[in-house]
Amino acid sequence: MAYRPRYRFRPLDPANAPPYMFFDSKRDDSVDHDPYQKEKIRNDIRVLKRRTLSYLTDTEAQEINEARFRQAQRAAFRILPWEREIENSFAGLQLVPLPPALPAYSIELRGIRGHLYKPSSLQPFIVYCETGELEMARHFIEQEGPEASALDDGLGFAARNKHLHIMQYLLQNGARLHSYVVQMAIFHRSIELFQLCVMHGYHPNQHIWNINGSQGVALLSCYDNPQITQFLLNHGADPNIGRFDPRVEAAWTQSDVTLLLGKMPPLDRTSGDALTKAIAVGNLTVIGMLLDHGARLEFASPLHTALRKLKKWEETKQVLELLLLRGANIEQREEELVDAVVYATKPLALAIKLERWEAAEYLLKKGAQP
Repeated sequence: MAYRPRYRFRPLDPANAPPYMFFDSKRDDSVDHDPYQKEKIRNDIRVLKRRTLSYLTDTEAQEINEARFRQAQRAAFRILPWEREIENSFAGLQLVPLPPALPAYSIELRGIRGHLYKPSSLQPFIVYCETGELEMARHFIEQEGPEASALDDGLGFAARNKHLHIMQYLLQNGARLHSYVVQMAIFHRSIELFQLCVMHGYHPNQHIWNINGSQGVALLSCYDNPQITQFLLNHGADPNIGRFDPRVEAAWTQSDVTLLLGKMPPLDRTSGDALTKAIAVGNLTVIGMLLDHGARLEFASPLHTALRKLKKWEETKQVLELLLLRGANIEQREEELVDAVVYATKPLALAIKLERWEAAEYLLKKGAQP
């Protein structure tokens, strides 16, 4: 019997094949006559070269920043009506206006080392900032007088390696505090970096830009560190600020509108994200801090989160006791969309659904209605 392979190769269908496999005259003609689309393709090629370690020339690095800036400007006009609509939804709450968002940072800070920085004429200065050589960095600034954008990048490289003395010098000599610096404070969980940022004008309610468009505010990322959480709250952090659903943010992220313009999706002023994250890890200290500084239980689903995320009963019981003591509604309904049907579930019903019988019995003793 002749051998028959298990898998047979089939000819590719042009309709389902990757775009580089077949020539599409209509598509290619449209690209040739659309300067914006051609610019985007050239920009994507440069980014691909960077990711595959085919390093950009100085001219290419400058062109990619200019192209992204033009794309962001065009996208900003497209999303302006939506942005105003979202911001107006909070107008009736009489909330304190938020401080301006932190500026975005340049492409050169996205994971590369100092010796690969472009333009190459500034590589020595960036390496000095990266390695913490203050005297050499000061000498370079005095002799060469680099532009403000180079000082901003040097500040980012210094923050990446926690060189506080370099950061202090640069901030005092024209560098501006941008999102990458606060990201590094979050990454290192460094109270010293946060203190330096606050000394130079940072407010914990400032929106943080990242590669994906938005990181929200610092409090959303430091819920696992009581010391930093307390520091941020003491300096004015609002525990009811959070990010919108990723689908709401898609227009900003996909259009790359945040780059260089500092425009990001408006923050949700009625969010329970910070409280939800603290409950999900069972951190009683942080939960208490957030509630003491005005976190609203009705903006989250605190009892549902404790039942769903905490697996050990003793830990769950402690969190439930604290939440009920602080005023959590034992009859609060959590809405969930399943197969185009909205279900509103109470904590007791969720405990039974999850077969958490100790929790169900506890809730009944506390007055939950069956």
